Amino acid sequence: MSATLTARQIGEKALQLIGDYSPNDTGADPENLARALEWLDIEVSHLAGTEQMDWLIEDSVTFTLTADEASRTVADALSGVTFDLQFIVAAQLVDSNGNETPIEIVPVTQYEAIDDKDQSGRTCKIYIDRQASAPVMYFWPVVSTSGYSVRMTLVDFAPTLTDPHSDVATKLRPAWNKWAVNQLAATIGTGPVRALPDNRIRTFLAIAEEGRLKLIDREDRQHDTRPPVMEARGDYL
Repeated sequence: MSATLTARQIGEKALQLIGDYSPNDTGADPENLARALEWLDIEVSHLAGTEQMDWLIEDSVTFTLTADEASRTVADALSGVTFDLQFIVAAQLVDSNGNETPIEIVPVTQYEAIDDKDQSGRTCKIYIDRQASAPVMYFWPVVSTSGYSVRMTLVDFAPTLTDPHSDVATKLRPAWNKWAVNQLAATIGTGPVRALPDNRIRTFLAIAEEGRLKLIDREDRQHDTRPPVMEARGDYL
């Protein structure tokens, strides 16, 4: 398996790319490494906040719906969660037999377009009002009997990567190493550590962006899980 780089290792390699840290040196300049890790933390948190990163998905949480329950605070529904919640990315309605049906998490415009928000039925939509002082989730239709629960898949925040004195795990898979090193080199090469020529910055950014797009496409793609099929030809049946 390819090496999984720590935050410090990504910072050191980015410093090497911009010419601040030679392989012949005994180590990276401590102040520049600390500065690089601050920017790495910004880059990874931005990636985690703008793309659905499977490496941040935590275990799902399940809570029971009571009859005629149209809403519940997020804090109450997810009271057993032990990490800082960033996103709810999926939800399932689970009946008393364990059968699961997908629930769509909808924006406010779709929820407000529903005329009868108290309509009874099997819940198929959830709207989460994050603007409230205590965020609330609304269920539609509203189940009128007991025996139902909701299972939600949750996404954590990216870890803090700013400590230059320890090998902090980024949670990025090895395939993301090249993106992380080049994206960081482009960022710290625009002034935080060095002021490189524009063509060097564009090269780093092009490598990083190409890798990011390919990785996102690969991770989002629905893989074909059917058994291999060979078509018969001629007399071979």
